[in-house]
Amino acid sequence: MRGNGRIVAVLDHLLAAPAPQGPLAVQLTQVRGEVPSTRPWVRYEFADPQLEALSSGQKMLVRMGPDNARRLKAVLAELRRRVATGEVARRPAQ
Repeated sequence: MRGNGRIVAVLDHLLAAPAPQGPLAVQLTQVRGEVPSTRPWVRYEFADPQLEALSSGQKMLVRMGPDNARRLKAVLAELRRRVATGEVARRPAQ
């Protein structure tokens, strides 16, 4: 795993994303200033401060819903296994 430690750490971080059940409460972020917001749909944030404090990658996993997150986490876990064991670096025999 020598040179792949950072990749493994990032994959571990993503795999540690919570899997909340049910609908998630969101709130519109308040923007103050002279320039009006022309795209308010990009200003929503999680109402739960713990979810809002997640990294961008973990938030994406939460936003995609439990079924899709479970599928993606399975792929990430396999990728992590292959990176940690060096299997990714090996080329298949031709």
